[in-house]
Amino acid sequence: MMTGVTFVVSVYNKEPYLAPMLTSLAAQRGDFPREFIFVDDGSTDGSVQAIKGATAGWENVRILSQENQGPAVALNTGFAAARHPYIMLLDADDLLAPYATELLVNEAETRDCGIIHGDGDWVDDPKNATFDASPGPIAPQMIDLQHVVKFFHCGSSGVLLRNDTVRQAGGCDDRIFVQEHSLFLRMARVAPVVRIAPVLSLAPRYVEGRIMENREDMDPGMPLQTVHDRMTAVGFFLSDNPDLPPALASTGLKNCATDLWKWLHREGHAETWGKAMGWLWLSRLRYGLKNNRMPLVDEAALIGEMAAVIRRHAPI
Repeated sequence: MMTGVTFVVSVYNKEPYLAPMLTSLAAQRGDFPREFIFVDDGSTDGSVQAIKGATAGWENVRILSQENQGPAVALNTGFAAARHPYIMLLDADDLLAPYATELLVNEAETRDCGIIHGDGDWVDDPKNATFDASPGPIAPQMIDLQHVVKFFHCGSSGVLLRNDTVRQAGGCDDRIFVQEHSLFLRMARVAPVVRIAPVLSLAPRYVEGRIMENREDMDPGMPLQTVHDRMTAVGFFLSDNPDLPPALASTGLKNCATDLWKWLHREGHAETWGKAMGWLWLSRLRYGLKNNRMPLVDEAALIGEMAAVIRRHAPI
């Protein structure tokens, strides 16, 4: 028998998308103990009733309800209740390949990592979605904290976490709405991340009310809320860990300054261009000296100021 897994799903007003997601959960292969925790984050539709109806015959199902506080807090609620050595994440509108959990657990058992995950893809209609018959080549890639900071490496479905590492890392940063950026940063600080090649999750291209449908941003594929929250996650992470190598701080500063400049330029907020340009050039100078500390440069504070610029110009 394999090691046990707790499936944690944060739910907020996802009633129309729950049936395919729940079907994919029920279809997870593998001889391992499992429990299912659904965290209702203050839904006002019929999400809770839909989950209760669909899981009536399942074993080890818990639905935890709280006032709406965002996915980071909701996931932390699920983490605190998880009883198995592994935690599997799934967004309430996404689907898991039937072999996803079994594959990830088998791979995790042979590797030193805190997170292991596969790839994801889009689907037009989740009700008619299909996965490949077999996962194909694994092609594992070890990812360290530097990579997570540089490429904003993250994910929210088809992601397997070690429960003990989650607790050691402190889970998601509940000061931030979007969960995945702070979670990957904190987890990668404690243990390596592993990415494998197969597509293990599918997400609908469009979901009404989803954070990713916010198009007032620098890129249609990167919503403004996500830009702001990943920036804030980096800033808080640097502030909470002042002993990090200078290269990490310089990389985070450069990425955040670049994102802010792109957004300001696209939205035409000319009154802040000068300051943003200064931040951008300072970040590039700092990045060029990334293995050295620069006196009088507090990267976390500068990133906090950048995030504040976004909040002044857009509803976050």
